[in-house]
Parts: sequence; structure tokens; C-alpha cells
Amino acid sequence: KEIEHAVALLCTKPYKTVRHRVVDEPERLGDFLYDFRAAFPNYEIYYRFDPYWETFLEAEQVPAIKAFSASLIRWLEEHSAEENQIIQQYALSFPKIRKFAVSLGRICDVAMEEECGLVGIGD
Repeated sequence: KEIEHAVALLCTKPYKTVRHRVVDEPERLGDFLYDFRAAFPNYEIYYRFDPYWETFLEAEQVPAIKAFSASLIRWLEEHSAEENQIIQQYALSFPKIRKFAVSLGRICDVAMEEECGLVGIGD
């Protein structure tokens, strides 16, 4: 039912495009986040998004995901000198990670505005 509701929301309000309501996790981002999980508050809630199955997070958990995305952006700003190392180890550039974090934060804003949870759809 939650996934059906999410799809219905994606299809409503034509002035909002789907890209403002969907975010794709870049490849290898999960590895990066796991390795640096201690630096990201609420990582344990974000980690519930299963890359292979559908996941639903209740509306009460959305602010925690929003805080997680903000902490990711903050980490990037504080560790700019480490970008080459992250690129070599995870094949992830900071702009790519930032784009994901900003998009995730925007989706959390929409979810909080609509008083909805978040749905994760795995591969």
C-alpha cells in the first residue's frame, strides 16, 4: 500500500516534476557511507534502505534522513582535501555525492510537507 501511495504522489501535482521526488543512489555510495558511518548522524536509519528490496520509512523518520543528508554535505565541506582519495577508492566525486545529498534533502522536504514517509525501491 505504501508503494502504491508513493507512485500516486509521483503522478500528482503536474507542476512538480518527478525528478524532484526521486533520488538515485550513485553506485558505490553505499560502500563509502558504510566506511564513514560514524561521521553521519542517523546513518542507521538511512541504512534501512535495502538496495535489493522495497523499503518504507514512516513519516516520523523523515527528519532523521534530512539530518543525515545535511551531515553528508557538511562532511564534504570539511573534508575537501580528501576528494582525490575518495575518487580513487570509491569512484565517487564530491559533486556527485553532494548532488545525491541535496536531492535526498529535497525529497525529505517534500515528504515532510506532504506528511508522508519515504519509499526505497531496490534494484
